[in-house]
Amino acid sequence: MNATRFFVAVSAALVMVACDQSEADNEPVDPVAEDGQSAAAGNGSDAEIIVEDDTPPVPGTEAMVLGEAEAPITLIEYASVTCPHCAAYHEYVFPILQEHYIEPGLVRFEFRDFPTAPPQLSYLGASIARCAAAQKGSDAYFSMVDTLFEHQVDWVSPEYEAHLSSYVVEADLTEPELLECINSDAVFDAINENVRMGMEKHQIGGTPSFVISDSKLEGYNSATYEGYFELIDAALTDAGATPPADLPALPEITMAHAHDHNH
Repeated sequence: MNATRFFVAVSAALVMVACDQSEADNEPVDPVAEDGQSAAAGNGSDAEIIVEDDTPPVPGTEAMVLGEAEAPITLIEYASVTCPHCAAYHEYVFPILQEHYIEPGLVRFEFRDFPTAPPQLSYLGASIARCAAAQKGSDAYFSMVDTLFEHQVDWVSPEYEAHLSSYVVEADLTEPELLECINSDAVFDAINENVRMGMEKHQIGGTPSFVISDSKLEGYNSATYEGYFELIDAALTDAGATPPADLPALPEITMAHAHDHNH
């Protein structure tokens, strides 16, 4: 894929997002309408992204889910691919959740995009991941999200074009379809709908944030995640399920330092 041609083509999508570099990395940006104005001022709805009738969602706009549909509880994560705290969670804590809760069928996990600063890159990263899903399914979405978190210090930088283009090539995504998807109203609206739902329905004010049974998960140490799995275990017990035994100890969490966001 030609990196220059690719990012010239998506520049129209980027200019629709108002850039405020003074915002903290893990604070949300308002949902952005196609004219660049905040969508939060409108008559935002807490309707789910997935349509309620039998019409299938537009590829790339569906809920991004891991785990069994009939799992005892659903854990929702609101996160941003440009948020260093989210990257640290997915490096150190999420593997425990996946191995001991998601894979055994105890937790259905849903990842909801919740862009933070710098908003152009956060929206672009989320769009690329969703458009990977449009081409290759939800596994491709989570694979791209993993890549964006793992290499966050590289691509959240003035060199974002080359890095993101390389991730697209590695994922073997088809260029014309990807460009059409990234610039589509449907994907853009799906990301904004996640933000509206987080802010209006679940009172999300930063990332990462977690929701179980429509209640924001609170009472754990957000730096070390001490108490995090105990809250999930309590929700499982309330649902009549048996929490996993002998969890590994939480690792010591360190965060990589992202490059300067001025681009």
